[in-house]
Amino acid sequence: MQIKKAKIVRNKNTTSEGYTLVEVIVATTIFIIGIGLVVGVFIQSLRSERMINSIMESNGNASIALEQMMREIRTGYNFATSTQGSGLCFARGLSDKLTFTRYIGNASTTVSFAWDTSIMSIERDQTDPTTGVISTSTENASTVFINPICFRLTQQNSTSSPWRIGIFATISPSDPRLQNKAVNVETTVSARALPEEVQ
Repeated sequence: MQIKKAKIVRNKNTTSEGYTLVEVIVATTIFIIGIGLVVGVFIQSLRSERMINSIMESNGNASIALEQMMREIRTGYNFATSTQGSGLCFARGLSDKLTFTRYIGNASTTVSFAWDTSIMSIERDQTDPTTGVISTSTENASTVFINPICFRLTQQNSTSSPWRIGIFATISPSDPRLQNKAVNVETTVSARALPEEVQ
């Protein structure tokens, strides 16, 4: 028995089109580089968003703490400033502790705000008017560093002008990567009571 050779017949009207291996490798490489760039930009934008949110959160929290402080200062009288040892405030001719008297109910109490250097925060002390016990609280959240907060007490003349308290603070997020993103805040608060009204 004889085996016949098969003839391969090709249709000359059809063309075989496709990509060569080199073309596929080049296209894949360009695609991978493009995706890498897009992913890199996306990751960087997520980091920036986290950083901006952290800074906004710390500024918002510090703003609330300062507003609470200023509200109490406005209702106070017999103001005094002192330095607890902070060289940052003393070098600027400022103090890092503010003490004053205010009424709570029918009794007067002593309130003080100071910069706590150990935890970089605003510390508030209040003496209970009935028991004399001092309660201490921190005014800002742990996500915020106050470094430092300083006070300046000014008064035009002794009795007919209000006490004016300048507050100077440097605020930054507690995240070590963002501590160089500090915001300096300066404000002045006037007490509502005149010295002649409380003497």
